[in-house]
Amino acid sequence: MDYNAEFTLYLSGDDKWLFKAPELSRLKGVWECAITELALTPTFSPISKILYMCSDLLDESFVNNTKASILRNFEVGSRYKKYKSTEFVNLHYIKLRRGIGEQFSIFFLDEKLNRVDIQSIDFYCAIHFKRKWGQ
Repeated sequence: MDYNAEFTLYLSGDDKWLFKAPELSRLKGVWECAITELALTPTFSPISKILYMCSDLLDESFVNNTKASILRNFEVGSRYKKYKSTEFVNLHYIKLRRGIGEQFSIFFLDEKLNRVDIQSIDFYCAIHFKRKWGQ
């Protein structure tokens, strides 16, 4: 795998939301990432129409005057125990924070940017990483 240009991490798992990726600790320079695919069967509380998928991989930015490390937002729909599968066409690349270790976590926020407790039996996610040149 060439960590000098770009690569994709494929994640799957249960509801622990903690992932090991030792290759991330070896990245040099400025990098950014975007979710390309997401599949999950969410059961969560409190109920929300929109979820923000966040990660401690990212630099924080402001959303509605609140600091958050949002990777992607997506609509859940009207049913709350429903399989959600999306291949994103318009990728939103977000800058990675410096000093990433060998593991990272994913967490979710509701439309009011409050933490959401999600249990998901099925989870799959593809995150594309690319180096940001000239920085």
